[in-house]
Amino acid sequence: MIPIITIIGKSNVGKSTLFNYLLCKKKSLVNNSLNLTRDRNYGYIKIKNKNFIIVDTGGVNNFKDDIQIKIAAQIFISIKKSNIIFFLVDAYENLTPEDEIFNKYIYEFKDKIFLIINKIDKVNYKIKNLNFYKLGINNKIFPISSYNGYGINILFENIILFLKKNNKKIKIKKIKKIKKKKEIKIKLIIIGKPNVGKSTLINNILNEERIIVHNLPGTTNDCIYIPTIYNKIKYIIIDTPGIINIKNNNKNILYISKILKLIKKSDIVLFLIDIVKDITNKDLLIINFIIKNGYSLVIAFNKLDKINKYKIIEKKNIIKNSFKFIKNTYIKYISGLKGIGIKNLLDSIENTYKSSKKQIKTSKINKVMKNAIIKHQPPIFKGYPIKFKYAHLGNYNPLTIIIHGNKVINITKLYKKYLINYFSKKLNIIGTKILLKFKENKNPYKN
Repeated sequence: MIPIITIIGKSNVGKSTLFNYLLCKKKSLVNNSLNLTRDRNYGYIKIKNKNFIIVDTGGVNNFKDDIQIKIAAQIFISIKKSNIIFFLVDAYENLTPEDEIFNKYIYEFKDKIFLIINKIDKVNYKIKNLNFYKLGINNKIFPISSYNGYGINILFENIILFLKKNNKKIKIKKIKKIKKKKEIKIKLIIIGKPNVGKSTLINNILNEERIIVHNLPGTTNDCIYIPTIYNKIKYIIIDTPGIINIKNNNKNILYISKILKLIKKSDIVLFLIDIVKDITNKDLLIINFIIKNGYSLVIAFNKLDKINKYKIIEKKNIIKNSFKFIKNTYIKYISGLKGIGIKNLLDSIENTYKSSKKQIKTSKINKVMKNAIIKHQPPIFKGYPIKFKYAHLGNYNPLTIIIHGNKVINITKLYKKYLINYFSKKLNIIGTKILLKFKENKNPYKN
């Protein structure tokens, strides 16, 4: 069993900074805004030759506000599953009433609490530290700086001693190496505007209240990674904040830049739209961006339970007219709240993934290319014919076909579009736009 460490504390004490430092990467967003992290965020670390699961949680400053209560519920779920709790306080602020209230609620778990006094690089710690003894966690107090890593080594030396004393030593079983078939692991990112039901959909798939759901737009404040298994296929589902207008808000710019990076690294983009509301130009622009760049896409219209059957027919006709530019892409109608169409949606995601990773023989690609030329000849360029010699698969995600020949770099956009559609149809590619690259054959007599 791998020990689980949960990081808790009020807002802005440096939980996400410590989480990112331990992971050696920026997985959680860090900003001066309050309540930036709300849901549990997991990561794996190895320190002192020991493996740990580390959990970043949201900050709670009171236990009365509706959202704060939901954040607190997520924290307590994680605490109960943890072997160790990092209770972070701010050395710069000294002991605050919020810290004392937080301590009151978690005091029953004091045997596994490590009091972490963070941000000691900002103050003279010897002067400020005495008040923290009021919390009653006297034997396990550790001053650190999550920004520059001061005190982390000493902290984990004590954690390993603590685990040994409590018989929590990690047992490693020797397992015979067995050759296994390659496992399918789909990295699925769910994007959409605020309040379209991304978190509700994920909770339904997981069959648990894993993500905080609230009718307030923008409840999800960071990108959350959730591993799960469906139909014997492993998924890493990435829940994202709602895509809103950037304006001049630093927090919004952080979100959108992170989402764009994650789209590039994901296998499938699930774009969620609220069926009750009208399709906007913004929706169409984002979908067009995804398709144009060759990312695998599935579109789902959520909240099907909120409209009647006559309105559904009307909505489907509007969607059909709005999405005329979309070809070979699944468009699904679901209710994340009621579970309507979820199985069908996940089957479509699986089919799209398999299509994007399809092993295509070079002979088949060349056969399709030759048939495309026979059906419709390439245009003439400055009196000379454009000749295709051969083609082969270049890359996956995006699926790329490279065509070699003479004067191929002068191919028109219209003919290129024709080739893309022809390849997609004949190779049965769903949910992914094929990207074509053209390479000019070298002329040995040029010099």
